[in-house]
Amino acid sequence: MIFPKHTQYVFAGKSAIALVLEFLRERGVLRDKSGQVLVPEWIGTWVYMTMHNFCFPTTVMNKKVRALMVYHQWGFPQRMDKIMPFARKHKLFLIEDCAHAIAGSYRGKWLGAFGDASVWSLSKFFNTPAGGALYTKNKELRKFVASAIRRSSPALGRETLKILQTGDAARAYVLYDRLAQISKGALASVNTGALEKRRRNFELLRAALWGRKEEKLLQDSEVVPWQVPLFCGKNNAKVAQALQKAGLESGVYHFDINRNMLQPRFVECAALPCHHRLSEEDIGRIIGIVRKALG
Repeated sequence: MIFPKHTQYVFAGKSAIALVLEFLRERGVLRDKSGQVLVPEWIGTWVYMTMHNFCFPTTVMNKKVRALMVYHQWGFPQRMDKIMPFARKHKLFLIEDCAHAIAGSYRGKWLGAFGDASVWSLSKFFNTPAGGALYTKNKELRKFVASAIRRSSPALGRETLKILQTGDAARAYVLYDRLAQISKGALASVNTGALEKRRRNFELLRAALWGRKEEKLLQDSEVVPWQVPLFCGKNNAKVAQALQKAGLESGVYHFDINRNMLQPRFVECAALPCHHRLSEEDIGRIIGIVRKALG
């Protein structure tokens, strides 16, 4: 089982976030768009933009904050033993963003089981342009989502998928908070094979390239990552450029090595792809390119 019982499937991960925030608005947890949600310092731009339709995302804790969004960056779990007591102390509704964290766990507990509501993005891991999942133990939230799914326009969903298939993601993203119904194709794409292939690719990259700094990211965790961070110091850009020149997805990013949104420490890294469409030969080529770039 990839997702737990009572998981509800929606158009996209950002659609799931929008539904949770709309529910919090309807229940008065967030009174209006000025209601604040504590967010990490680094997350996808379009997540922030989706949130702005319902609330005010902030990186500074204050008396107006009513909810907290935890983001498991690239699938590496946040230190929930540090974050959960903070959320309880301040009586915050905890949203767990597991867009990059399918099949992961922290201290033996699967990612998605910590939050009051948890969301996933199927398109990050499976062969689908869209698709999302939402899990919660809150029966009122489940009823709210079920109602939204029934009211969602299938025609608008089909048109949005067409836009996505043209590669115009930004134009499609602005519609995500209006969509709830998942496409049949997206749901059919979910399979354990894709996850196992990604896990195997990650282990090959890990065995060949990782050092102590990277290994610390796995403390108390099981991970099937979206991307694999590699800390190359002054050579980060050189590694990323070499991979890009070979037609592989990469870039230079900042990774929170503390894995704690409350006390982050961002360190520059090069991102390595590990998705299930890469063969073992492809992974071998990535390893060779990185080693050559590092000299």
